[in-house]
Amino acid sequence: MSYQGWEKRHPMSDEYNLTGKKYYGGVFSSDELWKETAAEIYEDYSFANGSISVLCGDGADWITTGREYIPQVKVRFLDKYHLNKNLFKKLGRSKFIPKLLDNIKENDIDKPRENLKKSKTIQTEKNR
Repeated sequence: MSYQGWEKRHPMSDEYNLTGKKYYGGVFSSDELWKETAAEIYEDYSFANGSISVLCGDGADWITTGREYIPQVKVRFLDKYHLNKNLFKKLGRSKFIPKLLDNIKENDIDKPRENLKKSKTIQTEKNR
């Protein structure tokens, strides 16, 4: 799935919706999928200077391989579902999870590291 851009949800909103959604898929090996997908993406999109191209998924290696076929992709993220899943898997019921999620929403780069360091001090196995 790809998106071409984003727009505000409404004129006064601080939140955005993605626009220009396209789907890609089939029964292929990952290399074949990326060859087909890259060909279609290059037909549909122009990668202008200053544009941001992001690859988002579950962290699997085959998704990251897409950067070899679309070198304009400069950023790789976990999607929201898998980010949350990994945080809860690693931190359990930690009081730091809401803080980390707030840090991520605020695009704060330093505070998540501080909070993760603090979370290492949690002593109970249940919360670790």
